[in-house]
Amino acid sequence: MFAASHLSPSMDRTQSDDSEMDRLRGLFRLDDADAKRLGRLAAPLAATLPPSDHGLGRLLAGGLDAEALLRAREYGTALAARGIRARDVLAEQTATMESALRAVLAAHRIAPRAADDMASVLRAGMLHLDATLEAQTEAGLGRQNRSDLLDLTDMLEREIVGAVDVIGAQAQRLSSGAEQLDEVAERMRAMAGSVSASAVNTAEDVQTVAGATEELEVSSREIAHQVVQATELTGEATTKAGDASSRVGGLASISTDIRAALDLISRIAGQTRMLALNATIEAARAGEMGRGFAVVASEVKGLAQQTEHATGTISGQAQAIRQATEGVTGMVDSVGAIIGSINVIAGHVAAATEQQRAATAEITRSAARAAQCTREVASNANQVLAEAGTTTEIATRVKDLSQVVGRDIRDLHRRISVILRSSVVGDRRDSDRYPCAIGFQAMIGGQRVDGRTADLSPTGALLAMTVPAGTAPFEVRLDGIGTLRARVVTGSALGTHAAFEAPDEAASRAIAAAIAAEHGRDELFIQAARGAAARVSKAFEEALAACALDEADLFDVDYQPIAGSDPLQHLARFTPFAERAVPPLVEPARQADKRIVFCIAVDRNGYAPTHNPEFSQPQRPGEPEWNIAHCRNRRIFDDPAGLLAARNTKAHFIQLYNRDMGGQKVLLKEVDAPIQVRGRHWGAIRLALRQ
Repeated sequence: MFAASHLSPSMDRTQSDDSEMDRLRGLFRLDDADAKRLGRLAAPLAATLPPSDHGLGRLLAGGLDAEALLRAREYGTALAARGIRARDVLAEQTATMESALRAVLAAHRIAPRAADDMASVLRAGMLHLDATLEAQTEAGLGRQNRSDLLDLTDMLEREIVGAVDVIGAQAQRLSSGAEQLDEVAERMRAMAGSVSASAVNTAEDVQTVAGATEELEVSSREIAHQVVQATELTGEATTKAGDASSRVGGLASISTDIRAALDLISRIAGQTRMLALNATIEAARAGEMGRGFAVVASEVKGLAQQTEHATGTISGQAQAIRQATEGVTGMVDSVGAIIGSINVIAGHVAAATEQQRAATAEITRSAARAAQCTREVASNANQVLAEAGTTTEIATRVKDLSQVVGRDIRDLHRRISVILRSSVVGDRRDSDRYPCAIGFQAMIGGQRVDGRTADLSPTGALLAMTVPAGTAPFEVRLDGIGTLRARVVTGSALGTHAAFEAPDEAASRAIAAAIAAEHGRDELFIQAARGAAARVSKAFEEALAACALDEADLFDVDYQPIAGSDPLQHLARFTPFAERAVPPLVEPARQADKRIVFCIAVDRNGYAPTHNPEFSQPQRPGEPEWNIAHCRNRRIFDDPAGLLAARNTKAHFIQLYNRDMGGQKVLLKEVDAPIQVRGRHWGAIRLALRQ
């Protein structure tokens, strides 16, 4: 018997196994009488079986029940994981059955020769069975592969068509933007023509200004000429002033001569005074005879003194009067003449100024026209700038649309990747990963780390923690399983994917038992999700049959955005019907356990037309975070978890993911069950529960 390892129980074990066993008993015509007969032969048959028979011993002992079927499946799964071919298993089972047959014949004391004959018949029949099953298996696998590929092709086609439609719409918007750009360019060209005309007017005004400037230049030259004449007159006045100064100098010389004459008179007067003094003295000597002469001498002396004094005074006054009079007279004459000349010049300056004023007025008018043209140019320039702003805005929109196209293409890639990875053909995993939380302790980089798993499989686990890439293989102890050696494979949003390195048989059995136990705990939620999916499917089909809903409307993917919603909500043609029909069908599943967070129906693109009441509240304008948490109806959830749920076609699918609740992430386990309508995959039931 082949040694068992890496046992992994089926993920779909339910009470349906009993029904399957009943079907097999009917197929092979095994009834209760057969069970009794096998029970009587249990002792002789037990000696022919290997120590580990994986269910065959139970069957041969009369245990025709689901437990025997379960053991057989576990054995087959383990052999398949080891790559052992079915015909090798069949050959080994043939030898076991031959031993059992000989034991039965011996118990009935049948001749050994008869046993040999029956053994030959058994071996020939088993050979034929091997050839038949081999061909049937290959054909069945071929048909299954072809069916899977066709389903995959259909999904890819729908995705591509949807993406092409979206990209086509974006391209149409790009084309519309290009047309608007062309219209803006035409308006800008018209504006440029207007600017050009304004520039011509400005040039004409500038020419007018130039002519006025020339006239102003002529006037300026005339003014300059008059200024020259004024300068010449000023020179003449200066000369006259010099002449007057010379004359005043002459008068000063004459005054000097007069002063000299007066000085002479003064000296004569002085001498006369001295003579009078001497006469007075001599008269005194003469006595009485000289008394009359003395009187005369005294009078002469007085007159001499008065003459001397008057001569000095008159000399000074005459000189001052003469100087002042002559100077003033000359200056007045000169100033009068100069003023007369200046008056004449002022007349000329006034005329030139009038001409300049007229020229300036013309310049002012031309400047006003130039200013008006400038304002028109400025206005047109502002319009051009506004159009340029519009062009920039449209260019930004075109850029945004291009980014949207790029995003849609990336979404297409992501969607196709999800489809491929979730298909039988594209699934590269050696074994299924089952979401379950098991405590672990690991030694990573010399440090102990405690945590929990997010999922588990016979070959690895998702550790809900971040382990740096390139970390050396480490030991991890899983609660209830044991210590295994693991290596980092990759990281994800949920943690680190680790692969076990050659787990022994005991660890493999413990992992299988842990997964089976977790699956048993999830059975309630699996049945709730599948039941809700069945109810929704039935309601849709009944609505189609009653013509209450059109099939094209039910499968509508032309989601119309709801203006002003944030995050964005959509309407599809089937939304009103779903909002009426779906809530009563999914609410029983949601009430099955208090750990269930939500239960909703989504179409194959992740669109949820309705949600549970507390998550279907009206949006609050300007509060996107609150809306994310409380307004989840009419939303498209096309993240990886949403697409895996929506596209799943297996009986059920279980996954872990972080749910965005507006400002925080919540780790949920989700059970997804497909919704089929008239043989077409419409979408899925998503039932989520707290971890």
